[in-house]
Amino acid sequence: MTAGQVVVQPPQGSSRAFFASARYTSADFFTMFEVPFAYGSGWTAADDARQAHVVVIARDLAVKLYGADHAVGKSLRLGKDVFRVVGVIDPWQPVPRFYDLTQGSYAKVEQVFMPLETAIALKQPTEGNFMCWGDQALNNKDMKWASCTWIQFWAQLDTPAQVVSYRDYLVHYSQKQKALGRFQRPPNVRLHDLMGWLDVNHVVPGSVQLQTLLALGFMLVCLVNTVALLLVKFLRRGAELGIRRAMGASNMCCARRRVRATPRCTTCPGCSMASTVVASSPNATAMRRR
Repeated sequence: MTAGQVVVQPPQGSSRAFFASARYTSADFFTMFEVPFAYGSGWTAADDARQAHVVVIARDLAVKLYGADHAVGKSLRLGKDVFRVVGVIDPWQPVPRFYDLTQGSYAKVEQVFMPLETAIALKQPTEGNFMCWGDQALNNKDMKWASCTWIQFWAQLDTPAQVVSYRDYLVHYSQKQKALGRFQRPPNVRLHDLMGWLDVNHVVPGSVQLQTLLALGFMLVCLVNTVALLLVKFLRRGAELGIRRAMGASNMCCARRRVRATPRCTTCPGCSMASTVVASSPNATAMRRR
């Protein structure tokens, strides 16, 4: 997949045309990244193969163009070509935007999604990293054979065996391309998982991790202080609670009285009598102050 820009011509006429960000990708993009759909769905692998003129658009773009978010089946003119809308996605903004870091780790999600094969066939303009090598001139007629890197690949590998098999495939592909003279250096395959890819590209700065650790430490200090204050609150009235327990009040009754801070607890046996004894004792005032 890769990024690009398309010229959107609204139904009101070409005089109100505007640019919209686009993503040229395959049908697996939507299921692999669990893109939420409001209406319709993504295109199929058959649409990729036959370079179908189909698109998926964002909900806000659908409202802007048609006045409603239900735009499945409607026609959309992008430049000089007409496409059929097959899906409308709900607001979706992964943070960071992990699937493409070339245009900013926290860039907004594109508004138009188009099959990659269709975009190549129509020579749609691309954006992002574009690096070439060798003496071969850039072939604008077929970018798939140009000695350039401009496409990103994602693969879903569910088991360690699949990871090993896919890495071997990449090594053999690189060796074959070097033997054909297209690659100039030995294979240097690096296969990262999602978190490893974010770490390699320094998406999360070290200062953010330090701030997270400091916040967790501060929360731990607050929890310790809270436990200490609750413990002091119970221990400072140990004499009164001892009298209540001696008069027959249960542990639950005493705990409920301390939590609710009620002056009297008449629902437990011995609790009301204990309150009378405490109130009539010479040290009652001192205990209350404590």
